[in-house]
Amino acid sequence: MVSSGEKPTGGYDIDIKSIEDGEGVTQVLVKETVPGKDSMNTTALTYPYVIVKFKGTTGKFRIVNEDGEVFATLNDKPAESKIKPGEIFEGTGTYNGQIDSNSIEIEVNGEARAFMIYDVKDQLANISEGERVSISYYKNENGQLMVISLEKFD
Repeated sequence: MVSSGEKPTGGYDIDIKSIEDGEGVTQVLVKETVPGKDSMNTTALTYPYVIVKFKGTTGKFRIVNEDGEVFATLNDKPAESKIKPGEIFEGTGTYNGQIDSNSIEIEVNGEARAFMIYDVKDQLANISEGERVSISYYKNENGQLMVISLEKFD
C-alpha cells in the first residue's frame, strides 16, 4: 500500500508508474495528482492510496514520486521517518489476535491495546494467539499505535 496521506479535499490521486529491483532495493515510482486551482472537488478530508500485489521483490522498498521526493515507510528508522527520539516504545506482551486486516491486539501490563500493522503483517506468520511477543511501536499524529517490529518473545 502506498498512501500520500491526508488531503484537505477530493481531487488528489496517487498511481504506481513503475516497480523496479536494483542493488538490493525495490524502487516504486509513483505519480501524485493534485486538483487544479479552479476545479470543483469534494470538501472533505481524503486519503489517496493505491494497493499493489506483486512477487519477486527484494523485500526492501524505496518509494519515490516523480519529483524525486522519497516517501517515509512505517519500517523506517526514527531519523528517516521524522519520529523523534524518545517517541519509540518497546515492550512485551501477549498476542491476543488480529482485530481486522490492519490491526492486532496485544495485552501489555494487563491492558489490551490495539496496534496498527501495515508494514509488518509478514511478521505475524509465526505468531499464534496467546504467545508472548516483543514489540516496538510509536504513536502517530492521530494517537494510533503503529508497530515498527513484532516478534516472538522467548
